[in-house]
Amino acid sequence: MKARETLGNLKRLFSFLLPFWPIVVLCCLLSLITSSTTLIFPWLIKGMFNSALLSRDVHTLNKLLFISFGVLALEAIASYLQTLNFAYLGAKVSTDLRIKLFNHIQNASFRYFQRIHTGDILSRLMNDVGTVQSLISSEITNLIRQPFLLIGGFILMLTINLRLSLLLLLYLPIFLLIATPLGRKVKEKARAMQERLANMTSLVQDALSGIIIVKTFLLENYLTRKLEDVSRQFIETALKNAQYRALMSSLGLFGGALPFLCALGYGSILVLNNQITPGGLVAFIWYMALVIEQVAWLSGTWANLQTAVGAGERLFQVLDEPKELEIARGTIELKDIKGEIIFSNVSFTYTGEEVLKNINIHIRAGEKVAIVGPTGAGKSTLVALLLRLYDPTEGDIYLDGINLKKIKPSSLRKFVCAVPQDTIIFAGSVRENIAIGNLEASEEEIIESAKLANAHDFIMDLPQGYDTVLGERGAQLSGGERQRIALARAFLRKPRVLILDEATASLDSETEMKIYEAMERLFAGRTAIIIAHRLSTVRFADRILVLYNGQIVEEGTHNELIRNNGLYAKLYSIQAGERYIIK
Repeated sequence: MKARETLGNLKRLFSFLLPFWPIVVLCCLLSLITSSTTLIFPWLIKGMFNSALLSRDVHTLNKLLFISFGVLALEAIASYLQTLNFAYLGAKVSTDLRIKLFNHIQNASFRYFQRIHTGDILSRLMNDVGTVQSLISSEITNLIRQPFLLIGGFILMLTINLRLSLLLLLYLPIFLLIATPLGRKVKEKARAMQERLANMTSLVQDALSGIIIVKTFLLENYLTRKLEDVSRQFIETALKNAQYRALMSSLGLFGGALPFLCALGYGSILVLNNQITPGGLVAFIWYMALVIEQVAWLSGTWANLQTAVGAGERLFQVLDEPKELEIARGTIELKDIKGEIIFSNVSFTYTGEEVLKNINIHIRAGEKVAIVGPTGAGKSTLVALLLRLYDPTEGDIYLDGINLKKIKPSSLRKFVCAVPQDTIIFAGSVRENIAIGNLEASEEEIIESAKLANAHDFIMDLPQGYDTVLGERGAQLSGGERQRIALARAFLRKPRVLILDEATASLDSETEMKIYEAMERLFAGRTAIIIAHRLSTVRFADRILVLYNGQIVEEGTHNELIRNNGLYAKLYSIQAGERYIIK
């Protein structure tokens, strides 16, 4: 990355400090106080040496000792307050940054989540933000303190002896000439470390979320070997990074000793020739050590800044990700809807493959329409388009005559609710998971929704009933129980348009029919779209659309489609035969 881009990213990182500018100003003032006391102290030492060795002025010596104790006390207090405030600032900014990232990620387009791994997002949200927090908590202090001590110390050196000061000027260009390329290497390896860490996080996250598959297919050793390989790559990158950082640190320490020894030898000659006082030489050596130390530390600080810039760049990639479609187009806020839906010449292409081809559907308000077809026909894509997770490649979709592209997705989804096949159970109690459908619902409404979804009985059999805390993804529940909780959310939501995307696939036939009996009441006056694989569950629909290879090939009621003896009748007979064989 070019220097201009690096400075641009640093500027953008520091922009997160603007809301906390009073604390930043306080921290800067405290840093200046500690830096000033550090510079004052050698000057006081100079006076004490000269008072004791040359003028033998005990009164002045005692006075300088007292002032020195006061300076040290002031520095200790300021250092304590500085560390405390910078730690608070780092924690506050990193927390706000994580919340901002989390909010931005939630509002990112659906395509974004299909091209990035969840583990990578987690790594950026936790590890990269942690790196930025370290920058704010410690490196900002160094950014203020080190240049101040470097410049201030060198000026004071010049006031003591010009010729001795020139020795240091010979050292700095050589050091910077060697340290600069090393700093670039540190940055490259630091960024590679973050990527390796993200790979490790992704692998572990996959293994834990798919633990059933891991155990079923005996993948423990395989995944352990994969983690070992990724970890080995991380270690190799970390060692390279440490090697360059160690070179930079050693360069500062070893290189700093050379001008120090030269100044001590030449300064001693000047003392013998009465061209500098002993106290002046002591103060000069002290300041020189201070300046050399800042140069050495500046290289480390710069390396840490490079690491933070690398982390910041990964964070900005997330923040720069375009938000959902409403940012660019949708402006209409819906107040209420009837539920009429029209697909007009809709086609959709994804990753070069045409998934839907010239779809034309008219669903009247309050109508119950089932969409069936073999796997991969495009049924779930229709749902995604209706929820505006995507926009059609061609054609338009209308809700009550309004083009979906003109409606804010957040407003659209207040009235259109989907129950997906893959039910997600969040960490928390059963009550909290059902209340997701309506966060303002009363206890009575939550229980009534659970009863309508045929979930109340099994919930009451749980150890704490509705207060039972569910584990990750509701692992202690059966597939049918998880889906019934998802259905209870939909009952609680009472949307104008309800979409069931294979929402009863994991239910036994008896439970499924009970739920559909309850759904008959829920569907009254509402538009319902049922995506189903088991055709026995869609016979009650007002219309059935048969989707095949991205196109609607049949349409009608169950009886009409059976009489037509087309694809629907074939699929239905196959499923009926399978059930007969099972029996």
